[in-house]
Amino acid sequence: MFVLCFILCLSLLSEVKSDIELVQPSTEIKSPGESVKLSCKTSGYTFTSSWINWIQQVPGKGLQWIGAI
Repeated sequence: MFVLCFILCLSLLSEVKSDIELVQPSTEIKSPGESVKLSCKTSGYTFTSSWINWIQQVPGKGLQWIGAI
C-alpha cells in the first residue's frame, strides 16, 4: 500500500511541476584538485524559498552530493 501511495504522489508531483526546466550549459570534466564553475539556468519557477542542489555522477559510480545554494 505504501508503495502505491508513493508512486501516486510522485506522479502527481511531476504533473504539478512539469513546466519547470533546469539546464546545465555543458558537461564539465576536470582532474582532481582543479576548479570548476557550476551554473544552472532555470525557467518556469522562481526559486525564492527553495534550495538548488548539485549532484555529481562519475561514470560507473553512484551519485554524490556536491553542494547547495
